[in-house]
Amino acid sequence: MMMRQMTLRSLFTALFLAFAPASHVLASDLPPPTHVKVNLYSSVSQVAPGKPFTVIIEQVIDPEWHTYWLNPGDSGTPTRVKWDMPDGGQTGELQFPTPERVPYGPLVNFGYKDRALFQAVVTPPANFNAETYTVKADLEWLVCKDICLPEGDVYTLVLPVGGPDPIINASVDTVMRDLMETHPLTVNWPVTYAEENGKFVLTITPPDGTGKMLRSAKNVAYFPYEWGLFLNPAEQAFVSLDDGNYVIAIDRDQRPLGDIRELKGVLAVTDASGKQQGYLVSATPTGGLPPLAQTATATTTQTTTAATSPAMPVPANMPAGPTLLGVLFISILGGLILNLMPCVFPILSLKVLSISQMSRHDRHIAQRHGIAYTIGVVATFLLIASVLIVLQHLGQAIGWGFQLQQPIMVALLTYLFVLIGLNLMGWFEIDLNRFIPSRLHQNHDGLSGSFATGMLATIVATPCTAPFMGAAMGYALTQNVFIALTVFAALGFGLALPFLVICYVPALQRLLPRPGAWMITLRQFLAFPMFLAAIWLVWVLAQQTGANGVALALTGSLALAILIWLWHHTPRGQVMKAARIGLMIVAAIGTICVTIAQRHQTPATTEIRTGEIAYTKAALDDALKSNQPVFINMTAAWCITCKVNEQIALSTDATQALFRARDIIYVKGDWTNYSKDITDFLAHYGRNGVPLYVFIGQPDQSGQRPAPVVLPQLLTPAILRETITGSAT
Repeated sequence: MMMRQMTLRSLFTALFLAFAPASHVLASDLPPPTHVKVNLYSSVSQVAPGKPFTVIIEQVIDPEWHTYWLNPGDSGTPTRVKWDMPDGGQTGELQFPTPERVPYGPLVNFGYKDRALFQAVVTPPANFNAETYTVKADLEWLVCKDICLPEGDVYTLVLPVGGPDPIINASVDTVMRDLMETHPLTVNWPVTYAEENGKFVLTITPPDGTGKMLRSAKNVAYFPYEWGLFLNPAEQAFVSLDDGNYVIAIDRDQRPLGDIRELKGVLAVTDASGKQQGYLVSATPTGGLPPLAQTATATTTQTTTAATSPAMPVPANMPAGPTLLGVLFISILGGLILNLMPCVFPILSLKVLSISQMSRHDRHIAQRHGIAYTIGVVATFLLIASVLIVLQHLGQAIGWGFQLQQPIMVALLTYLFVLIGLNLMGWFEIDLNRFIPSRLHQNHDGLSGSFATGMLATIVATPCTAPFMGAAMGYALTQNVFIALTVFAALGFGLALPFLVICYVPALQRLLPRPGAWMITLRQFLAFPMFLAAIWLVWVLAQQTGANGVALALTGSLALAILIWLWHHTPRGQVMKAARIGLMIVAAIGTICVTIAQRHQTPATTEIRTGEIAYTKAALDDALKSNQPVFINMTAAWCITCKVNEQIALSTDATQALFRARDIIYVKGDWTNYSKDITDFLAHYGRNGVPLYVFIGQPDQSGQRPAPVVLPQLLTPAILRETITGSAT
């Protein structure tokens, strides 16, 4: 069992490393800076060996854009630096200035606008004897406005090396003064934190004289180094207690406080003149605190959450303030509907086929298979969600179905469907229990097969986003990890629910046909949907990598077929047996090589038909500057739901005629291959997958457009017509 766990762990690790970018990318791999200008300064004009000095990194940020603090808040990623200097040189941690709250719609981030000064202490080697000392800073950051852009570059300081003492750089006096004013002061004030009545409560005991400064402050805000302790958009109430202490109370988030023993954070205090000073404080947990309602005298300041409206239109029909219970309900409902998607239904039919036979012998067998299938579905949902969450925390703007944007994964799924089809045809059989020690699966009646089927159902479900799923996933990925995984587990439970119910309700089992020879015919017939799914995936590869990718996928499928044939072909004689093993190794290596080669194919050019505009942010901005209505379709070649909607609703003659009659600008975004702009657009509308359909009506006489309307994920011509004509009346 341990060996099997190690094998699975190795497999998942290999998949993660194959498709996940590094947590720190080189600046040469990032877009050049366009919205942030960076300057590098030194506190000394001449370096002394072994004597520390300060390097200052200045970010000059375009108006209305912002970068991020160490704890970015509800979204974003902090500025990172990788230092390169002569051997033996040392650098301290990058020090961040005091942040500010940056509201964005319902979210609040922590970061910087206009200008930010960072610092790090650099110590050259004591035995350094060159004439100059070179410091290179490989910087990367995320800058956001309506969209978020990763930027970075390499910046260099070349400083002369002199005598035993460094020479102060007088030319940066102004920068140094600004640095001192914007960085928090480290103080030893007694500070404790606790949870009280659903609030995160920070209690501050300032020294003599400081209390007056806090009492007269215009505004006080707290920024913790740790995430998930309180709701960032919530009001921060700052109150003075009768005993001379001061308290900040904020609505709690879901992260437990018990796993934090010492909490560092910045207390940003703004005086009556508008000048801000930060204080770096360390807080320790405490037991109980007196109720605020009894001991608070008066609220002197409050941090408000007035949000500036983003330039990108906010939809009129986005849900506001959903509860976790409500989200779990729509998650189960979305997973339930997912069973009707064309990419999932054949898999469910395949599993139900076996229930009619098992239930005739022992109803408990069917129940155990239902549980195994459900565990397989939920576990795979959690695995994919975990990888998605990890990548997003590493700063990658990706969404649901991200794995199908990788040609290698599409090729692997193609092989999988081919193998399933050949298995259903009876060409070969795989007994998973053969690979598990007998003592671990005795009396389990092949439960590993049901578990594997649950995994397969989830994998083939990822191209689809059923109704309610988009809202559920959008909510999940703005919450902490525990809530996010809970929502994804509910989605998986909804997907597994129909099969689980059939396994536990004998009346439903009696409705299934009796076992017979027809089951062999049906089993063979179900191979054809698998082959059709493989053809569809090859077509997806054609959209992603062109003809070369298709040829590689077909070659890999052929190599697998040869491998299976050799596996079942047992020649006589040692020479022929050795040749068989050699050919099997060649076929296996060939399959691996042609699959890896998919990664190096040139992406195919997206096909845009007459009357369509390929989505870019600039193209959408131009469309919104016109006086015409705008219809936006975010799709992908691997999204079957998208293709069905296009055939039955979007591409019909009636719909095209309606678009022409209303003079509608049709903007189409293709997410088949990864596009950060499209990912950002989806995130703005609370989605992490396609399809997404948005209609924005024409502006009125004052030039104002109505709020965007997000259409359902399952379209009909009637829904399109009612949305377009209804918004115009």
